[in-house]
Amino acid sequence: MRVMLGIFGLLVGLLSAVALFGAVGHLRQAAPESLPPWTAGLDDAAGLVSGRAEVAAGTPWPEDIALTWAWAGLEAGAPRWRVTAGTTGAQASAHLLLPAPFSHARLQGGSGSLDLAALPALGARGEVRLDRLEASVVTAARRLERLTGAGRILGAYYDGTLLGNGSFNIATDAGGAWRLRIELAGPAVALEGRLSGLIGGAEATLDARIIPREAMPEAWRQSLDLLADRLEAGGWQVRTRLPLR
Repeated sequence: MRVMLGIFGLLVGLLSAVALFGAVGHLRQAAPESLPPWTAGLDDAAGLVSGRAEVAAGTPWPEDIALTWAWAGLEAGAPRWRVTAGTTGAQASAHLLLPAPFSHARLQGGSGSLDLAALPALGARGEVRLDRLEASVVTAARRLERLTGAGRILGAYYDGTLLGNGSFNIATDAGGAWRLRIELAGPAVALEGRLSGLIGGAEATLDARIIPREAMPEAWRQSLDLLADRLEAGGWQVRTRLPLR
């Protein structure tokens, strides 16, 4: 999701620039400094109506991301594009709107899916489905202002053990904070957790409650005894800070 919003910001900047010059080829000649580095591989014909870009691979994505946009008409007088982003094991799509006076851009109807095996560093398998994503970005600063979303976790495994299925939702507030809530249950564990931080921040706080079930490996129990706080009612409470960069 974080990567998708980063791509969204880059796309907003590009569309704002080509609105003045009509196509990337014209912009390269008239104001090359307006183009972010990843636009170097864009076709000169790419412009407001449609276009395609390859976003270079980087953390956490091991492969390039293909970004496309296509004109989708007007909605309440605001220009609208259909935007897609895809790479091996992941895809997402949404509508991007730029309502007058173009100070803010809106992302609507976002959805997508991720095969966790496409991110080998996680050591997990399963599917994450993004069912809903809405966002607002300040166009000049390309700064995220508001975001809400929800989705599901399906058939998740970790270290060969079935974690099960679950759900998640994410939201921001007016103070610039974000919160991601997760619930997951299966034969090995029941988990309820919250990950929170500040938009653009370098770290997040994880607060999770983990209840063991019959299939939980003994090695997991031993690790949790060392790293987490035991609950009187059973299970563990995990509180820690996680780096985001």
